[in-house]
Amino acid sequence: MISNPMILANQAAAAFKENDRQQAAAIIGELVRNTANLGQNWGGIARIAVTLGEVSLALEAARLFAEVDPNDPQRQLSRAGIMAEAGKVKQAAALIKPFAVKAPENAALHHFMGTAQSQLGDNKSSQKSLRRALKTWETSGQTWLTLANTKKFAAKDRDLLHLQSLQDVMSATAPQVQAPYQYALGKALDDSGQSEDAYTAYATGAALMRQSAHYDPQLNQNSVQNIIHSFNQDGIRSLRPSDVTSNRPIFVMGWPRTGTTLVEQILASHSTVAGGAELNLFGTAISALKGATLKHASLFEQNFAGSENPWGHIAHIYLHLLSERFGAEGRIIDKSLNNGRFLGLIHHIFPQSPVIWMRRNPADAAWSCFKTFFNKGLEWSWSFANIAHHFRLEDALLEHWATLFPDTILQVPYEQLVRDPQTWIPKILSHCDLEAEKGVYAFHKTKRTIITASVGQVRRPMTQASIKAADKYIHHMGAFQKGYGI
Repeated sequence: MISNPMILANQAAAAFKENDRQQAAAIIGELVRNTANLGQNWGGIARIAVTLGEVSLALEAARLFAEVDPNDPQRQLSRAGIMAEAGKVKQAAALIKPFAVKAPENAALHHFMGTAQSQLGDNKSSQKSLRRALKTWETSGQTWLTLANTKKFAAKDRDLLHLQSLQDVMSATAPQVQAPYQYALGKALDDSGQSEDAYTAYATGAALMRQSAHYDPQLNQNSVQNIIHSFNQDGIRSLRPSDVTSNRPIFVMGWPRTGTTLVEQILASHSTVAGGAELNLFGTAISALKGATLKHASLFEQNFAGSENPWGHIAHIYLHLLSERFGAEGRIIDKSLNNGRFLGLIHHIFPQSPVIWMRRNPADAAWSCFKTFFNKGLEWSWSFANIAHHFRLEDALLEHWATLFPDTILQVPYEQLVRDPQTWIPKILSHCDLEAEKGVYAFHKTKRTIITASVGQVRRPMTQASIKAADKYIHHMGAFQKGYGI
């Protein structure tokens, strides 16, 4: 029994704030093992635990939070949110379903059900749940966006007509509400062939997003330049070598919207691959470094107090986080968006792990980024000039890493992959040291939870439909063409 659990809870929060994940996780573990009397405060503990990647602790803390009042739907919704974030989407939907049945007017419950059903691939049920949510909350921009991503719109589609009828009402809502609505409207108009109106909606949504966040090109550029300048052959040789032989993680990188989720789905259809996602677990594992440059790595190594290899210690944390999310068996695809910044550290720590780097026609990728409402808010995606700037920085990283680690990185052109999967899928499998299997060619039939913006595309057979997708919008993309130099 812990005499004063709130003291420990506050210590866990303080350790989390200081990026001391090991201490924060240890304290939370003690609280959970003792079923500490934290009541309402278990909610905050669950949030910290899931952010740390400690799935088991997060799920138990969320359960204890919900048990304070098991009949409170909002409390159960909070628990379900933690479960979904921890990868337990099916279980989260099962938890919320009886509450949703009892409360047909509770839009939040039905929005959650619709989102979970979409991620699980049940678009028919998802649309039913989302439309029920919209009956009592028709100005929910996020609900409209989730619905839009579950279907293909036609010119006289009833959902499109409903979306259009709300334009005056939505114009008076807050930017964070109106923005996803505009992206939903843009998607519906784009599907139905109304390109100019679609662009207007997307541009309106992007402008609204720029009001609430700021992209700093110089800060982004300085970050990349520091990484490139510090991680050279001499600098890497100055670090203690890693003793890690595991090749469990497979890293998939590239600009967003270049086919990274497609490759993830192909690989996850292999019998020896357990799953994958954008989880930023490597970033969590290296939080003790407090940065991604060689200087940060050197200081960590010098100050490491353990008797083991410091890089083996980081690898142990990362592999633990993978096991927490996916179980102990199988290879795992990590396609977190920021991993290109960490590749010097990734390769040093996991020298046996392969890297797939996706490439795509720049204009097509840029247009796809501009029209996508990213869940985690990639601020550079809200302006064509900033997209060009970010793409060029990512190109510089790829050129640098490919020079340092030519045998580790397989560059895969998206257009060639979708045109000739019989050639490129075997190359990808071979690079990842995976045996050939028929199932990877029927990847769209693989049932798994998908939470990225590509949730709809990868559940369809291989298609070339997205090649030259930017052509009908290219006259709006002058800032990108100028900034990227095309």
